[in-house]
Amino acid sequence: MLTALLLAFTLVATPQAATPQASTDERSIFDAVLKDLLGKELPGALLIESTPRAFNYVGEFDWKKFGPTPDALSPKLKTLSTVPFTVDAFPKGAQLIAQQDLMELFSPKNRDFDEAWTIVRTKYKVQSTQAFSRPVITDDGLDAYVMYSHGCGMLCGQYGYAWLHRTSRSDSWVVKRFVKIVS
Repeated sequence: MLTALLLAFTLVATPQAATPQASTDERSIFDAVLKDLLGKELPGALLIESTPRAFNYVGEFDWKKFGPTPDALSPKLKTLSTVPFTVDAFPKGAQLIAQQDLMELFSPKNRDFDEAWTIVRTKYKVQSTQAFSRPVITDDGLDAYVMYSHGCGMLCGQYGYAWLHRTSRSDSWVVKRFVKIVS
């Protein structure tokens, strides 16, 4: 059931024309979130949805979990690109999978979830799947916000928002996470 929830929390947004090259900020944000989710030593293989997730509504209650409301970020949430990610946005060993392919794999009409997870683990040599929105970064480059999901089995996974901060542009991102759903 959680896997179905993880696959279903996407909103449809209008794609933009060009496929952007991953920025250094984008790569370092995803690296920080993945290390927070999976541990400092990332697995040799990762399976990540190629289509960026669109942000769900972010209410005042959610913003307050990270401190003062970052009003400058709120309008940016609606203008994020939905152009598919390129593999260079993620750490070495990442593989991208189309959201439609993943949804078909986990479709109850095709197979049960245990069988789907066996296929994922065998075919892609991974123990979990991840999905992300494009990061929203403040104009000063010191704060970022990203939506993520992590699925690892029938009753294993989480999704929510990751808030990242750094004290200068040359510092590493520090993750503070508000998890919306965990199983």
